[in-house]
Parts: sequence; C-alpha cells; structure tokens
Amino acid sequence: MAGRLSMRIVSPLAVAGLIGWLAAAPAAKAGAAAGPGAAAGPGALGAAGPGALGAAGPGALGAAFQAAAQRESVPEDLLLAVSYLRTGWNASYQADESGLASYGPMALSMDKNGHGTLAQAAADLGLPASQLETDPAANIMGGAAVLADDVKATNGTKAATLGQWYGALADFTGISYYQPAKQFADSVYALLEQGVTGAATDGEQLSVTAQQASPDTALIDVLNLTHLQPQQSDYPGNTVYIPAQGTGFGGSNRPKNGLFLGYVVVHDTEEDYPGTVASFSEPHDFVSAHYVVDGQDNAPVSYPPVTQFVHNHDIAFHAGNFWFNQHSIGIENVGFADHPAGYFTQQLYDTSARLVAYNAAVYGIPLDRAHLIEHGNIPGPSDVFTHGMHWDNGTFWDWPYYLSRIDFFYGQWTGGAAAPAPAVPSAYAQPQPQIRMISVNSQYGAAADIPAWESSQHLDYTGVYTQPGGSQLVLGASSPATWTSPSSFNARDFSCDNLPDATRQANGTWTEDTHSDLRAKADWGDAFALLDQQTVNGVTWDKIDFNGTSGWVRDSDTSNGWGVRVTFTGGSQPTDIYGQPTLSASHVICSDSGNGFSRAGQSYVSQNVYTDPATGITWYQIFYNHRLAWVPASEVTTS
Repeated sequence: MAGRLSMRIVSPLAVAGLIGWLAAAPAAKAGAAAGPGAAAGPGALGAAGPGALGAAGPGALGAAFQAAAQRESVPEDLLLAVSYLRTGWNASYQADESGLASYGPMALSMDKNGHGTLAQAAADLGLPASQLETDPAANIMGGAAVLADDVKATNGTKAATLGQWYGALADFTGISYYQPAKQFADSVYALLEQGVTGAATDGEQLSVTAQQASPDTALIDVLNLTHLQPQQSDYPGNTVYIPAQGTGFGGSNRPKNGLFLGYVVVHDTEEDYPGTVASFSEPHDFVSAHYVVDGQDNAPVSYPPVTQFVHNHDIAFHAGNFWFNQHSIGIENVGFADHPAGYFTQQLYDTSARLVAYNAAVYGIPLDRAHLIEHGNIPGPSDVFTHGMHWDNGTFWDWPYYLSRIDFFYGQWTGGAAAPAPAVPSAYAQPQPQIRMISVNSQYGAAADIPAWESSQHLDYTGVYTQPGGSQLVLGASSPATWTSPSSFNARDFSCDNLPDATRQANGTWTEDTHSDLRAKADWGDAFALLDQQTVNGVTWDKIDFNGTSGWVRDSDTSNGWGVRVTFTGGSQPTDIYGQPTLSASHVICSDSGNGFSRAGQSYVSQNVYTDPATGITWYQIFYNHRLAWVPASEVTTS
C-alpha cells in the first residue's frame, strides 16, 4: 500500500500549555540522558522547530509519556505498552491507508470522514488535528485522553485498578469485531506481565516494568462488538477469516466466470496489524486485500500469521488498476517500505511465501517476476493515474530470499511438481545472454542475510545511467531541479512513474522521501534486451532501453534472462503502451509524443503473452522501467 503522497505540514507547537505539562513532570521512566539518542533525526522529537515540544531536550519522548499519564490518570506502563505494540515507540509514525490514516507514537487514526481517535483526541485537548499528527508529545497526550475517555465508557468511572483498562484497550483499536479487538487488549496485558526495554526512534531507552495484572475481560462486552462467525478460508494454513466490509471488494465467481487468475500481487500494509484490520473491516473506503500476513516476532502475543478478508473468487480492491485486480490475488504483508526493521522478518517472508506458493499451485500461476509481482510493478490503468501509483514493497524487500522460498513451498504443496510454464512460447523460455535479468544483490539471498535487508543495507534495484561509467542517471532523475514539490516536476522525468512521497516543512519547503523516488531504477527480476556492452575502468556495462530512452546498468547487477524481445516498429505504426490489455485511447499511458520522444526501434522484454479472447488481439506484457506495461502485437516485431 505504500506510495501514497504524504503532504504533512510540520508545524511548531501552538499551545504553550503542553510545554507546561512537560515542565511539571518529574524525571521520566526513560533514560533521559540517552547520549546518542538525543540527536534526533528528521521527523523525530526536536525536529519540529522553535516552540515545539522537542525543545524539552534529551529524554523528551519519555517525559511526554509520563506527563500524559499523570494528566489523564492513565497508568504510564499501560500507555507505553500501547505505543510499543502499535508503533514501536515511533515518534514520527505515519501509516497512510486509503481512507484511514494513523499518526504519531499512539497511532491515532482518522478516516476520510474525519472520524477516529485523532479527531477525538484533538477535541479533548482543544488542539488542531494537524498538530497531533506531527507533534509526538501532543500525540501521546491525545492518546492518553482517548484511553481516559474509553475507560469511563467501558468501566463507568475512572479505573481503580490496572485490570479495569481491558475494555478501553479494545475500544482504542477502532475495530468493530470482537476477536481482533480482544486480541490487542490481551497483547497489552501480556506485555505488561512480560515487561520490555528498548530504544524509541529518537534514541531514548524506554521500558515497561513487568508486573502482574488481572484484566477484567468482561469489560469488553460493554462495547457490543460483532463476533466473527466461523468461515472457511480458501487457504488451508493457520488462517483467521475477517470479512471485508462495504465497498472494499467486488463480488465475483473467478475463475469460473472467465476472469482468469494469473497474478499474485504482494504489498506492504504501511500500517500495523490492528490498524490494517480496522481499515479492511470498516465500510469507509474502496480498499481491501485477499490476505494479510503478519510476521512480527517481538510481541508477547502474536497476531494471526494469515488473515483472509476477501474470498479468492471475489475481487479485492488492492492494486489501483482494476484489470490487475480482476486477475490477481492480493497479499498484504504487515510492515513499512521505509522502515522494514522488525517487520520484514524471516517469519514474514516464509509465511507469505508459503501462501503465495499455495495460490500459485491452485491457479497455475508461473513462479516468475512477470506473474509474482509487487504493488510497485503495477502500471496506472490510464495516464492520469500514473503519478499516483504506489511503490511498495519498497527498495528493501528481499526478493532473492522470498522467491527461493516460494519455489520451495511450491514443491511442498505439489509434491515436487514442476512449476507452471511461463506464459511465452517455449522457444523463448530459456535464459540467454542477450536478455539481462536484474539480479542485483542476489548473493544476499540466504536467511542469514534478512537482518541486513531489514536494516536497509541491501537494495533491490540498480541505477540506470545515461553513459557507461555511472555519473548521471537517465531522464535527469539525479537532478533535484526536476522535482520541487508534489505538483511541480519535469514532465519527461516523470513520464511513466510515481511522484515521490514528500513532507512539507514549516518553512514551506518539501522534503522528498528518497526511497520512494524510483526514477531510473531497474527492479530485481525485471528483464531487458541487451543492446550493447562497454567496459569502463574495468567495469562492464550493459546498454538497455528503459522508460522510453536508452541507459546503462552494471553487468554485475544482471544475469542471463529469458523472454520475447519485442521491438517497436514505428513509422506508420504508433508506439503506445497501455496500462491494461485493452485497445482504447483511455488506457494509453506514458505518452511518447507528449513527452518529446519516440519508442520506434526500442526493444523491451516480455515474459507474459496474452491473447484477448473477446477481440483476438495478442498483447505483450513488457518490463518498462520498474513497472509493467502492455503493447499490442500490431506495434512490434518479435525475436
């Protein structure tokens, strides 16, 4: 789900009373003089500018928890436990799901109608919601205020014991189903009994003291939550079924009704598990996925490894391109493209790979990167959507390990049967040196390498440069002059790519999330036609056509690939590419003439050939930059 434009206004704290709350607080449970932790990075405490709560100095996050606990009469350890389970004490947490966004250390949420814990907290404190989005101390105070409201609503009065917060914790999730709301409350109490010490994102050491608590579990009944009725999941693994609600999916009868299933699309949630459940199970927006996989191994109570929200025969709205929605299974992996640590674990990869392999076996989906794709590979359905397409699972997803595990589990599910043949003529299915497959960092594909991927030490892309030698990325992508704000950019540079995520600072400038800027980056598993090779200073470079121009990639980041080489003929023939295999001007994307270049003579690689049964038109699905695109056979020759 990553890749939504993040236009957050980072404003200084406007209400001096909050500073007074901190000033009046005694020393916090945190290690206030945390040394290196005092040097908070962008977005952490201390970055909000003059007058912000960050001015409280080292230990400000811990002090904010204590001040909020005292003012709202919420046990400090309980407040810390909620924040730890929701965000890992992330001072600048922003989880942006379609229609439901969560902010700050307490994951305060608001849906598209302005409802949620963020709005409730803002009303309680008399502060603008935007302030609670960006100021960590105000966010923590708001979270405590909401919990205080919830305990009165469920307990009838203030809680006299630690055990009387059970109903409030379930209510805090915003989930309308009994079982997942109860699971979060149980997790908080399990953490309180276990205790935890760790680093917050501003570097402070925070802790929850281990203590005995006897939760009054009957308090959850006051909420009148809906009990999940047992439903058979399509997946025989350890699965919970929670039905998506409202307009989050479309009823269908795939593949019996002719809508073949040819893809698995993997995403990351950009939200924690409770937030994802709240998003998919509430009728607030057009969003869902067939499955959600959770792989966290640091919580005292694990969430379900696999949760199904939409039956396989129905259409989940997950890809931002309805044609791909119609023909795919959507799998969300709990985690964050920018901050994979603690989320993109071996447990997550293995659980997700086993699920992918099962669906591939059931529906005969080839085990290659033309059919097992990530959200960031999906093209816009039409040109107007191109700049808003997503970029998850992001640059730190360990494709080498993940695909190897999919192969392994496919063998387990099928008793060692051969994988489905790729959707190209057999003559094109064998690797050859004239096609280069991007295999950057494939040498780090063992389970032991996962922590390095989690800590952002490896990338799943390689740069595409204007010349061999690697000094300038193609299409000006290395020049900051081509991007100045989410609405101001060089059109050619962004002819077929998403705008990067960005945060607007208090002074009006924009800070780009560089990980989301995928211009001039060839993704792991993409295949390109080799046009030329040159060696510069002992390094061999491969020339390829990429995103409507030619560029160079390091040969060491590639390996022999396979597929159909398609070359645009040009002349009297158009050189259009499409967001779906439908011969309609409304589905033309990445216009060449509109951006001052032609694709005539350019060669790309297709690993998926599709003939539309309704029209008889043959289409080639090509790798075009780090995304996919469709080309009708009438525009190209093949070799």
